[in-house]
Amino acid sequence: MDNHWKWPQIEAACRYIGEHFGDQLRQSSYPPHFYEFGVYKGTSLCLMHDWALKVGLGKPIIWGIDSFEGLPPEPFGVAPSPMFKPGDYSMAKENMLSTDACAAIVQGAANYHGCTATIIRDRFAELKKWDNMREAALVHLDCDQYGSTRDALFFLFKNQLIRKHTLLAYDEFTTGGAGPQMAHNEALHFFGAQAAEIFHYCYRDKKTNVMVRQAVWEIC
Repeated sequence: MDNHWKWPQIEAACRYIGEHFGDQLRQSSYPPHFYEFGVYKGTSLCLMHDWALKVGLGKPIIWGIDSFEGLPPEPFGVAPSPMFKPGDYSMAKENMLSTDACAAIVQGAANYHGCTATIIRDRFAELKKWDNMREAALVHLDCDQYGSTRDALFFLFKNQLIRKHTLLAYDEFTTGGAGPQMAHNEALHFFGAQAAEIFHYCYRDKKTNVMVRQAVWEIC
């Protein structure tokens, strides 16, 4: 797990789940379902698998969702974060591949790593629920900005995939301008949910001087 330091929120979330809900999940007929929005090359998705094993949760079912087109533009009227621009983190553009080919590569990497994962190539706003998707134990939101985070959360709430004690782990929570924090607050308000922050990590981007906070929230 050489990349664990890049995503401390994944370690924190898995350790919390193992400590507080491990016995319940191990006695369940179904393995825990983890969701990741913003897969990119699949490294953090594999880390979710590794930490679940390390804390004794067994092999989780992981759903990795990404368009592989890079970050979309923010909705009209929403000020973008100074840290990100449309097209950032486009695996397709970086490798001159189709988005389908990118999804297949990440799926192959996840399979090779031993993950029980399904990679879905889709835009968050257009995503449809699969029949075998179950309530989330953990959602990793590596969406970077307001619009994509909002679309991911609305999909999860609308399809009742977020339940009491689901953990929401953010790779960026506050990034300056409109961002994941605003989408988080909007989604919770819209769906009448509450969440308690249980972990946060801060660093400052040296180029933009923007404070970035990685965070983990538990749905109450």
